[in-house]
Amino acid sequence: MKMDWFKYTRHILVWLFSTLFFFTIISADYVDVQVATLVACLFAPFLFEPSSIKPKTKWTIDLAIVVTSVFAILFTQTYRIAFTYSEITYLLISLVVLIFVDLVISHKGFTKRIVK
Repeated sequence: MKMDWFKYTRHILVWLFSTLFFFTIISADYVDVQVATLVACLFAPFLFEPSSIKPKTKWTIDLAIVVTSVFAILFTQTYRIAFTYSEITYLLISLVVLIFVDLVISHKGFTKRIVK
């Protein structure tokens, strides 16, 4: 069974939006984003649809996520990732727009027209 990449990216965007929204609510002066939770947002969709992924594709995606995670952890050890409230607001609005665009593109009738 082939993996639905639109559905996977929509899941990632929703998880990222929820995580950043949660960090925004509990933060005081600025939003301090932890890399581990962002990496967990990449892994979360695999928990709900593991059967829809080919083993070779899953292995490749896992390898890419591990490499990205290592670089992200090394980056945040040197630099701190923090957002002001205005920056996080723009980021959250952008994520909502991306989720909406993903939903429109992944609509069955629309994707069939794109493929043709």
